[in-house]
Amino acid sequence: MFDIIVLTCEHATNFIPDAYTKYFMTNHEILDTHQGYDIGADLLAQSLSGQLSTEYLKPTVSRLLIDCNRSICNKSLISSCINPIDITTKETIITGFYIPYRNTVSNRMKNLIDSGKKVLHFSVHSFTPILNGIERDADIGILYDPKRPVEKEFATSFKKKLQQFDNSIVVKSNYPYKGTSDGFTTFLRTHCNSPDYCGIELEVNQKIIFQSSLHELIGSALRCYKKL
Repeated sequence: MFDIIVLTCEHATNFIPDAYTKYFMTNHEILDTHQGYDIGADLLAQSLSGQLSTEYLKPTVSRLLIDCNRSICNKSLISSCINPIDITTKETIITGFYIPYRNTVSNRMKNLIDSGKKVLHFSVHSFTPILNGIERDADIGILYDPKRPVEKEFATSFKKKLQQFDNSIVVKSNYPYKGTSDGFTTFLRTHCNSPDYCGIELEVNQKIIFQSSLHELIGSALRCYKKL
């Protein structure tokens, strides 16, 4: 059981501020694809926030401007859509959008843990059903670090809980990505440095992510882990 659940969605939006729309004049269509944002993830996160009466934090710009789910040294932090850019513009983007979001979430997690709270950080994402011609064969993926007992225990239990509520749903662990890859939860595990931080990434197949019944299923399962 957790004292608090904090929801985030690092790829919630495909918004590009006016100052940077010039970089997308010839390829603006890409913003409406899974490359521009995690389709349906923001709607799901909002639904879960409402169901659980818990806070929800998200960045304000598209991952194609700057990817708030990547470490600052990652080569894909700034997308190829706007590279190459001058150092001043890059620093303006980082200080204007990346650092404020990352600091807000990081400080919130650290303050909660320092106050004695056991925190479940639930980072909501979605994945395209077909990538490079290969169909993804799962409805939901639960990403975590298997070396962290708190995350392994939660992920195993949450997977079973989802399938108890709906035995037709296909749930896979650390799919379609590894929970230890470069991401915000990976950073926060080190930043918080506490077994009271449980960082989980939820990956939902975009072919089902708009189903209200799915939102209710995930919310009902998640509610079982929140202290009243």
